[in-house]
Order: sequence, then structure tokens, then C-alpha cells
Amino acid sequence: MVFGGSGIGSVVEDPTPQLGGNLDMNGFTINITAMDIEYDASITNDNTYSGLPITGINAGETIAFGQTVYYDTTALEWLLADADAAGEAPCWGVAVSGAGDGEAIKILQRGIISDTAWSWTAEQLVYLSDTPGAIATEAAKPATATDIVQPIGRAITATKILLQVDPVNGWYVKD
Repeated sequence: MVFGGSGIGSVVEDPTPQLGGNLDMNGFTINITAMDIEYDASITNDNTYSGLPITGINAGETIAFGQTVYYDTTALEWLLADADAAGEAPCWGVAVSGAGDGEAIKILQRGIISDTAWSWTAEQLVYLSDTPGAIATEAAKPATATDIVQPIGRAITATKILLQVDPVNGWYVKD
């Protein structure tokens, strides 16, 4: 086949390809063995994020964007995390999509999340709250004996959090 024009003849001829839009994977996945992940701190829209979300596990109750969750290992689903309820902590991540019971949801552990309803103080740590699904400030972090105290990130602006959720080693029980 011969075509006219001066376009590239092969994808390998373009060392810096740009999509100009979303990539439709047609049900396929990209397997990455070595990579550098860059978070886009310039996100400005409400209820947006930058990072690699966890997918493939459904919500076990209604969960909204920005709510903290834990993984229920018995039901195999995400539920709202709560620092002062037995078995509902530690936090495993923050929802970056909303979902009802049994619906697909995206959970972010590391990245940047933005919500224009927030009013954080920049540079301040944020914590898993003792209110189900909520995020607490340093001043409002759980303080009762037996509460889980878990920093989940740091505010980088009034409306953005740099998430660094560690459900394994990033928490302790208040004594």
C-alpha cells in the first residue's frame, strides 16, 4: 500500500508521541516493569486526582469522593474507615470516585487529591478521622485511648492533599 503525504511511516519514528486525548485500551492493560511516576500538582478542578488508583475491588457501602476507606478482608470490599471503631482501621486509601454498595470504585494510596470544599492549612499533616470516612486535621486527630492514629498525607494547599497512605506501618494505637 502506498499513501501520499508526509506523515510518519511507523510509530517508532516519533520519539515523543502525544495522544491529544484519552487512550482507549479496548479491554487490554499495559504491563509496566520499570517506571517513574509523576504526580501532577497543577490539578485545579474539583474532585480530581493525580496518581495510580487501585481498581477491581467494589465498594461495600455508599462511598463518596474523598472519603477514607479500609479493606474488609472477609467481604473483600472497601468500607468507610473509622479510627475509633474496632476493625474499621487502618485506612487503606481515599476514594477518588464515588460508588454505591457493590459498585466499582477507585482508591488512591499515593498521589495528589483535590477537593474545593476542603480548607486545609498547607504543610499540615492530615489523619484518619474518628468520623467514618472523614479526614482530620492535626488538631482534630483521634486522641482517645485505643483510637488508631494514622497520618494519611500532608496538605499542600487549602484544597489539595499529597496522599501517602500506609496501611501496614503508618499508624499506631493511642494509649
